[in-house]
Amino acid sequence: MNIKYLNIIKTLQYIFFLTFFFHSASLAVENKILLKINNEIITSIDVLNETIYLKTLNPNLKNLDNNKLIQVAKESLIREKIKKIEISKYNNNKINDEYLDNVIENIYRNIGLKNKEEFLNYINLNNIDMLTIRKKLSYEALWNQIIYEKFFTKIKIDK
Repeated sequence: MNIKYLNIIKTLQYIFFLTFFFHSASLAVENKILLKINNEIITSIDVLNETIYLKTLNPNLKNLDNNKLIQVAKESLIREKIKKIEISKYNNNKINDEYLDNVIENIYRNIGLKNKEEFLNYINLNNIDMLTIRKKLSYEALWNQIIYEKFFTKIKIDK
């Protein structure tokens, strides 16, 4: 081949590489630590993922303004971290799988999905995995269990 053509090809490869590199870099999301609760941190990526999680499991949140949704996600993560810290103080940190399956079924039925298969497809489309959902719901269930055990003797029902 002619040296002139080789130089043109090398130049085109260089331009392609630079274009690809800078385009990829511009799509990246900057990850910052936003909050620290004891030793638990909340990052900007955590907040982004939480907004996706919340909108997926509660489609009504899609109507919220983006700034309001971010605020709701931050507050949700703060509550989750506090619950996680408190739950870790207790020995029994296991929730019944059957109970979790029932909670998940209620969630996907409220969204309008018919079965677990549809739900799995739905969450996969939204880039959420079932393990994340089960973990978050476990924290919530364990928290409710702790609160119930702590205060059920103090509740009096007036018939």
